[in-house]
Amino acid sequence: AAHAAALRGYQRSALDDRSVEGRIAIDHGKLQEGSFPEVLGALTKLGKDDLGERARLFSLLKTNLRFNEEDVEEAERMIREGSPDTATLIDALGSAGSARAQEVLQSVVREDTFGDDERRRALISLSMAEQPSAETIALLQGLTEDPVYGKQALYGLGSAAYNLNSSRPETARELTAAMTRRLEGTADPNQRVVLLKAVGNAGHVDSLEVLGRQLKDPDPAVRGTAVWALRRIPGEQAEQAIALALRSDPAPSVKLKALDAFEYRSPAPVLVYALRDSLQGEEHVGVRRGVVRAAMRWAHAAPVLRAPLQHLATSDPDEKIRRLLEGLK
Repeated sequence: AAHAAALRGYQRSALDDRSVEGRIAIDHGKLQEGSFPEVLGALTKLGKDDLGERARLFSLLKTNLRFNEEDVEEAERMIREGSPDTATLIDALGSAGSARAQEVLQSVVREDTFGDDERRRALISLSMAEQPSAETIALLQGLTEDPVYGKQALYGLGSAAYNLNSSRPETARELTAAMTRRLEGTADPNQRVVLLKAVGNAGHVDSLEVLGRQLKDPDPAVRGTAVWALRRIPGEQAEQAIALALRSDPAPSVKLKALDAFEYRSPAPVLVYALRDSLQGEEHVGVRRGVVRAAMRWAHAAPVLRAPLQHLATSDPDEKIRRLLEGLK
């Protein structure tokens, strides 16, 4: 029965058949490790410092909620009764991501009998659903103008587009297009930053042209968010734009956002050489520290970074950088 439930749960996924079978086997094993009340009870009793065991138990809780609808019903009952485990249950329902789990979260968001904390948490959890339902997307779209929940709804639509890019590419493209149109029609820089974050969550190649224009904006907050929004977009064009921002943008804040985008990328040549050049020529100490940290992460895969790192280990005027590089001397 558990195997059949797992199969139904993955029918709409974008995984290939072999990956589906692997995921099913893993989840089937998890379902044997403890029932919903057992796992939730163990998680409740666990100390906050035991992060590894907490993650393991949360994964078991999520799996039970994904494949056992009666557990979802019990979770909803507990949430409605104000259980002290409400926050954990909302998070787990979002990670479970089944259609029924999403329905419960949609109800929490819609009903004003719940507090703002619960409603916002449920909205964030819906934003993380691996396969957001049409109803979830409609709810997010309906909240984008809400003065309290509008920002999170936009961010959630971006995440929905990203998660649907393989399984429902037309929907992902439509969501991205709607966000980029709104971005280009907005003059307020603060609202553009919000929309850029949403577009960045989508990580869709169709947004490259629009993001390229935002990278030329006079406001460094807009440029910085635009370069960070490139982090999930695959391909050389995005890599070149991130590298150019690190090398050439006059604002240190923008360069730091470019370095944030590096954390989502693999060491492509254009990015590696941008790091190398910045190791050798970056004057701003805060940016240089970030460049050093990024180069240290990639030094094994990109040996061209080792020589400039070793040089800075003994010659950089910043003591913190020299301490970071002590092992490379």
